Amino acid sequence: MPKVKLNDIHVYYEIYGEGTPIIFISGLGGDHYAWLPVAEILSQQHYQVIVFDNRGVGQTDIPQGPYTGKQMAADTIALMDALKIDRAHIVGNSMGGMITQYIGIHYPNRAIKLVLDSTIAKISARLKFFNSTILQILQQTDFPTLMQMIVLYMFTANFFEDNAKVANFLELVASNPYPLTATGLQGQINLCDNHDTTEQLSKITNPCLVLAGDADLLVPSTNSNQIATSIPNATLKIFSNASHCWYIEDPASYCKELMAFLNS
Repeated sequence: MPKVKLNDIHVYYEIYGEGTPIIFISGLGGDHYAWLPVAEILSQQHYQVIVFDNRGVGQTDIPQGPYTGKQMAADTIALMDALKIDRAHIVGNSMGGMITQYIGIHYPNRAIKLVLDSTIAKISARLKFFNSTILQILQQTDFPTLMQMIVLYMFTANFFEDNAKVANFLELVASNPYPLTATGLQGQINLCDNHDTTEQLSKITNPCLVLAGDADLLVPSTNSNQIATSIPNATLKIFSNASHCWYIEDPASYCKELMAFLNS
């Protein structure tokens, strides 16, 4: 499977389809697997979909942290350079949305449009406490045990009405041959805990879609409203009964919203 040397690490990536490039950036602790249902849909709609494992997760190298938002934005741009992609749509969920903000601020000429999904401009004390807690759990147990708790914050209540769906998701997590490590999680948490673009968002000039779900237990939609009002060319969409990871829970609806924005 493809890896490429970027900056100080080797980065794992996969490409699906042909057409306009669209790059997906994962959230805290997430690897490229989470985007595969989305990639399957969009790769059939004239998009070249690039998914990859961020610094610190999956099959990408896991150096000692701390990691920073600027550093991981530079990783994404270096991947584009290695793949000879001049410009692409950039979609980031949660921590990936923080990285996408830095791309819009520091590399506006490399992005066509930006999608900031379920993300923040500055972390809250509550979310810092959450990050500290999940790191302690991973240090004391293992990744499947951690996900038994985190899954409660990822999806809507409707998701848990289907026992088979919940069991299948947790089985997929447990079978991941490249589970999240405490080293990688701690490095990425440093990015999240120190993220603050509140005074820089007005520098983003790319067309930007800011997405949020009204059932997001981790990042309330008020954060997205703050981001959207700070970016000159941003559109805010808050979806009913949508979770923090609704791109996993309902990839078809998610892709429909992406395509409406990207094709406009």
